[in-house]
Amino acid sequence: MTNQIIKQRRGLACMSQEDRIRISRLGGIAAHKDGVAHEWNSEQAKDAATKSWANRTWATCNVCGGRTMSKQRRNGGVVCRKCL
Repeated sequence: MTNQIIKQRRGLACMSQEDRIRISRLGGIAAHKDGVAHEWNSEQAKDAATKSWANRTWATCNVCGGRTMSKQRRNGGVVCRKCL
């Protein structure tokens, strides 16, 4: 007989979605009350989006030659969604 390790769900994973939402909401309310919650302004949001897109890795589709971020692979090559 082999030893099987059974993973039990712990913490937030074992809670219902309603409980997770309730706890998250209470944490957000407490952070705003303490003045430590971060509130985005439009300039910060634009900077974050620019950095996010700059850090993406682009690949060339082997079928059409277009640029893609898709990780779909066919015969070891990158294939975009249009060519699937």
